[in-house]
Amino acid sequence: MDDVRYDVETGAELKRDIRPFTINYQGHSKTFDMPGWYPSSDECEATFTQDDLKVYDKAIKELKAEVEHLAQ
Repeated sequence: MDDVRYDVETGAELKRDIRPFTINYQGHSKTFDMPGWYPSSDECEATFTQDDLKVYDKAIKELKAEVEHLAQ
């Protein structure tokens, strides 16, 4: 895998990293480790691969299940 990628809009350098990511659902939140391609500054948004998004999908499903279980 490449060590560096570049943002298509800004040309900013992106490096592979895992960072804390917080999602919110119906007033509840969950923070988890999100893999992706991240810029060193705020010059652009992070970029995620399909495998990265599987981590996000799992986390949002877990949060929804927790919230909906609490609501029952």
